[in-house]
Amino acid sequence: VDGMTKVRDEHGIKVICTGDMDLVGTMERNWIERCCEQAGGGMRCYLPLWQMDREQCLTTLLKEGFEIVFTCVKSPFFDGSWINRILDEDAMKEMQDIRGRNLKEGMEKPLDL
Repeated sequence: VDGMTKVRDEHGIKVICTGDMDLVGTMERNWIERCCEQAGGGMRCYLPLWQMDREQCLTTLLKEGFEIVFTCVKSPFFDGSWINRILDEDAMKEMQDIRGRNLKEGMEKPLDL
């Protein structure tokens, strides 16, 4: 919140844009929205990807030629071998397979591409 207040006051920035797509864990609201409200002064957030289809977003990025590198991953879905791996068609297929296994095993929160 202090950082948001600082960029608002020093640079006139009143909108924070993030790539958040959904809530995390047990959160009831997006935490950036809460921070913007706490910062006050007209601060707000813009979430252009909010609740968009993850698989569709990844497919679009690949088609448009973006190079996407995994820098951190979430267990139990992925292991350390995914770190520094480039997202390509093979990685997409593996993620789809992981999601399929999770659903078959009845995981409460399966991998959501």
